Amino acid sequence: MILNSNVVKLKGISSLPSALPVNLTSITFGAEFDDALLAGYLPPNLKKLKFSWDCIFNQPIRSGVLPNTLEKLSFSEYFNQALEPNVLPSSLTYLELGYDYSHTLQVGSLPPNLRVLIHHGFSEISNGVLPKSLCTLKGAALSWIPFIKPLPNLTALSFFHVTTNITLDLSNLPASLTSLDINATCRLTSTVSPSIKHLNLTGLSYDIDEIFKDRSQYHFEELSVDAFKQESLDNLKIKELILRFPVNVRQGTLRDIPCGVETLNFGTNQQIKIRTKQNEFPSSLRKIIFQNCSTISSLDFQIPNTIEEVVIQEILYVDNGYPFTSELIPNSVKSMTVPSSMIEYAFLFDRLPSVTNICFARIKNRVDLQVRKIYGYHYLIFGQYNDKFIAAIVSSLLSEFIDNMIEDEQ
Repeated sequence: MILNSNVVKLKGISSLPSALPVNLTSITFGAEFDDALLAGYLPPNLKKLKFSWDCIFNQPIRSGVLPNTLEKLSFSEYFNQALEPNVLPSSLTYLELGYDYSHTLQVGSLPPNLRVLIHHGFSEISNGVLPKSLCTLKGAALSWIPFIKPLPNLTALSFFHVTTNITLDLSNLPASLTSLDINATCRLTSTVSPSIKHLNLTGLSYDIDEIFKDRSQYHFEELSVDAFKQESLDNLKIKELILRFPVNVRQGTLRDIPCGVETLNFGTNQQIKIRTKQNEFPSSLRKIIFQNCSTISSLDFQIPNTIEEVVIQEILYVDNGYPFTSELIPNSVKSMTVPSSMIEYAFLFDRLPSVTNICFARIKNRVDLQVRKIYGYHYLIFGQYNDKFIAAIVSSLLSEFIDNMIEDEQ
C-alpha cells in the first residue's frame, strides 16, 4: 500500500496493514476486524470512521486514538467499551452506538459539538451528558426525558423503551421538536406540540382529544397510526398517513381516512385481509405506498381512482406466480415505483396502458432503471443494470426489451 497515494476511501478492511494512506478521509472496517487501534495510526485527515454493523470489533478506544478531524463515527452492534470523557474528538458531529452498548455515559463522554446521536443499546445518563448541540437523538430511553428537555436545538427525537406501564407527559419534551417517534408501550398525556410535523402514535395509549386539543394547529408531513384503531382524525392536516398493522393479525377493518390526505402508506409486510367500512376514500388521495406487493392482493376493496402514483417497496410473498395482477391497478395511475426484482415481471406493465412512468428502484446497485412511455409501445429507457449504463429508445413491448437485456447479460 502506497502511503502517499491519492486514495481517500477504503472499505471492508479486515485487519490492520502496517500503515494507512495519509490522504484517507473515510474508512470502513469489515466484519472480521478486531484489532486494537493505537494513537497515531489512523490518518490525520480522517473524517468518517465506520465499523460495519456485523463487525466483531470490541476494543477500548483510548485518548488520542481518533484524529481531531473526525466528524462521523459508527460502531457495530457488538461494540461495548466505555467511552471515557474526552476520548471522542470535539470535531465529531455524528455518533452511532450498537445494540450491545450498555455503559453509562458520563459528562464529557459525548463531544460538545455532537449533532446526531443514534443509540441502539441502553445507557444510564445524568445531567450535562447530552450536549446542547444535539439536533437528532434516536433510541433514547424514557428515563432520559429530564435531560432532554433543556436541549435547545433538538428537532428529531425517537424513544425506545421496553418497560411497560409508563406515562409520558408531552409537555416535558423540547418545544423545538419537529419529529417525534415513540417505540414504547406507554400512555401519552398533555398535548402534542404544533411544531411537530412527523409523528408516530403506533402502539401508544392516549386520548386523541387531549393530545390534539385544537386540531386546526396541526400540519403533519407524516403521521403514523394504528391501521385498525377506530378513532377520528378529522380536521387534522395530514400530507402522508402511515398505517401500521398489528403483528399476527390476519384481518381487520381499516380506520377512516380523513379528508386532505394525499399519500396513504400501508406499512406492513404481512398478508392481512384489509377491509373498509364504506369503501370510501377522500378525493385528495393521489399516491399509495405498499411495503409489500402482497398487500395489494389482500385489499378487500378497490384502489381509489384518484390515485396517480403507486409505490411497491418489497416483494416478500408472490401468490400465483405474480407480484400483483394488472386488474388491481386503476386507470388513473400514471407512475409506478417497484423493486428491482420486479424487472423479471416487466410483462405486467405491458398490460397497464395508463402507466407512463416506471422506476425499477435500486437495490444493492443491481437495477436503477427509469422507463418513460412516449406513446403506444414506444419507450425511453435510461439508468443502470448490473452496474452498466443503459439508454435506449424502444419501439416494442417493454417486456421484450427487458427480456433481451437480461439474456445479453447472462
